[in-house]
Amino acid sequence: MAATNRKAPVKRAAVNGHSSGNRSYVVLELSSADVVSEDRIPLFSIDGTEYTMPAEVPGYVSVEVIDLWATQGEAAGTRWLMRELLGEDGYDALRTCKTITKAQVRQVTKILVEHALGDEDPKAP
Repeated sequence: MAATNRKAPVKRAAVNGHSSGNRSYVVLELSSADVVSEDRIPLFSIDGTEYTMPAEVPGYVSVEVIDLWATQGEAAGTRWLMRELLGEDGYDALRTCKTITKAQVRQVTKILVEHALGDEDPKAP
């Protein structure tokens, strides 16, 4: 059975966070008008130029990378994620850095994936 979009009223959570009725979860109310912070945090530098990633990753990025991993494979999804979070300049700088090691590539990739999926705090030491 396919999911449907509907505008019909749905039961909302009570003030205490519990839903009324049969539902055991709270219906999320999303808005396409919400603005995500444009703050960025440093991730790496090359020859004194600092490259950053968003401090807050929009949820669509997490959903898109999961979809790409499932439909196009891990390499394609991870490449898209790196370009999305680093921007073209950051991605190209990383891609063309002749001295980067495989361990450093793994480290940057791991940080980006964990940050996109919410598994870690990028500001933690």
